[in-house]
Amino acid sequence: MSHWVAAVGACVIVGVSFSGCCDRILIGVTVRVEQRPFWVEEWEYIVMASVTAAATFVVWPLLPEGNVVKASGGGEGGAMIVGDTVGIAAFAVIGAMNGVRLALPGFISAICGMVTGTFGGLTRDIVCGLPASTQGVGRILHAEAEAYATTAFIGASTYVLARKMNFSLANRIIAGATTAGLTKATAQVYDVRLPTWPKKAQMNAPVDIPV
Repeated sequence: MSHWVAAVGACVIVGVSFSGCCDRILIGVTVRVEQRPFWVEEWEYIVMASVTAAATFVVWPLLPEGNVVKASGGGEGGAMIVGDTVGIAAFAVIGAMNGVRLALPGFISAICGMVTGTFGGLTRDIVCGLPASTQGVGRILHAEAEAYATTAFIGASTYVLARKMNFSLANRIIAGATTAGLTKATAQVYDVRLPTWPKKAQMNAPVDIPV
């Protein structure tokens, strides 16, 4: 998803590759408080992200529109949305698991899941200047679209709660990932957004007071 966002955001191929590496693989996991980022030693992750990004840069313009991958108008198709949902669910649980392994409090472990699942995308949005409506300061920080980071936090919290309830490892992974996925899908389908204050222009608009 990051590769596609960077490409349609008019980034050059190096920018696309950087955005792909910044997403969940690098930034999301590094920020998570690990003593040494795993990608420093397991550098194959950087190679995989860069190759995937370069392939996306080359192939995306060649794909026909109006299908499950590339929707009409060049937007992401249903398959892309499903893939993003699966990614949110998986990385939310992975982040929470790593927080637990570091013996962090449950609430902090849930935050680790949210960070792992979404903060790579936050960095990508800032680098790519997206969304344009918010001057490129990150999609998850605004209510311009459906809830996103919140869904990862809910899934990670479910994993932590299931662990507290002594669920087996398999069952708590399933519980966390399923909750994150269903929450993300619900937000996508019903356009669920977090509350926000009105924009400054709206706040300064004259108000009609009945007399």
